[in-house]
Amino acid sequence: MFGSDRDIVGRGGTSASRSGEVILAGKLGYNLDLTAASTLGLLPKIKLGRYRKLLCPVLDGASRALMQPALLEKIEELRPSMRHVELAEHPDFQRRFIQALDFNRRG
Repeated sequence: MFGSDRDIVGRGGTSASRSGEVILAGKLGYNLDLTAASTLGLLPKIKLGRYRKLLCPVLDGASRALMQPALLEKIEELRPSMRHVELAEHPDFQRRFIQALDFNRRG
């Protein structure tokens, strides 16, 4: 995860420290112990309150949009500022991922 943050920075996007929030999605992110992961250096050093866990963000967003039609307008407003980053397509991802596995590093 720490390596992912470095990849996002490398792509000219942003970093976790400059983002409003960091969303950890899927089963791994949802069940992750944020304190332990941060202590081990697996997560970027930001306040734990800036992380948000979502088990299934696609279904969560779809159900909210159906129940709150005004939310669709907000989504359209925010969409230009959002970026999806496919880390596996980044040419340096594998190398950076392996480097980030150095558990002796403390943040």
